[in-house]
Amino acid sequence: MSREAVLEVPAYGAAVGVELLWDDAPRTCAAIWSALPIVKPAFHARRSGQELFLLADPFDNPGPENQRLEVAAGDVLFAHMPPSWTDDHEDYTRGELGLFDIALIYGPDALIRGPEAPVAGNLFGRVVEDLPALAEICTRMWLQGCENVTLRRA
Repeated sequence: MSREAVLEVPAYGAAVGVELLWDDAPRTCAAIWSALPIVKPAFHARRSGQELFLLADPFDNPGPENQRLEVAAGDVLFAHMPPSWTDDHEDYTRGELGLFDIALIYGPDALIRGPEAPVAGNLFGRVVEDLPALAEICTRMWLQGCENVTLRRA
């Protein structure tokens, strides 16, 4: 059985492979793996640069692991925002467990940011194929609005 993931954007007929970094972030990979498939709207970041993110339903929070503030194109990260975290965006639904954010970095200028400061994320995956095509889709979503995505087991 493959222990890799696939990110699909059905509205654009696109799917890309995501290599899970089991050696570097085993708790995060296991938590994400158990939560798959995740089907949610993806939003383009407002203040983080070339980042697409989705807010997953709560799952076992792995805690900090393999955290990064500096990211590269193709990185896939998990960030947990506690229930006390605030943002004025009406689409950011939060529950008593906070926000479970999965971020896809598609360009060189990204920096995961909250409303007041950068946010460290657990680096748990990398896009392994066709990043330029995915970047084009992400740019279209930035201009045209969010679309549903699926993160699933390969």
